[in-house]
Amino acid sequence: WRAADVGAVTRLTMPRPEPYSDELIAALGDELALLVRERGRHRLLIDMGRVDYASSAFLGMLLRLLRDASE
Repeated sequence: WRAADVGAVTRLTMPRPEPYSDELIAALGDELALLVRERGRHRLLIDMGRVDYASSAFLGMLLRLLRDASE
C-alpha cells in the first residue's frame, strides 16, 4: 500500500496483488494499526479501486482498523 498525507487525512492506495494471502493481510493490518496508533492518523481514505476481490479476512482487517481509528 501507499500512504499519502493530505492535510488531516491519510490516503491509502491498496496494492494489486490478489488474492491477498493471510500473511499479507496480517502484515498490512499491523502496519495500518501502527499508522493509526503511533502517528495518530485517524482519518483514513482507503482507495480500493485496484482491488477486485476482498476476502473475509481482508474485510475483518479493515473493520479492526475502523474500530482502532474510531477510538
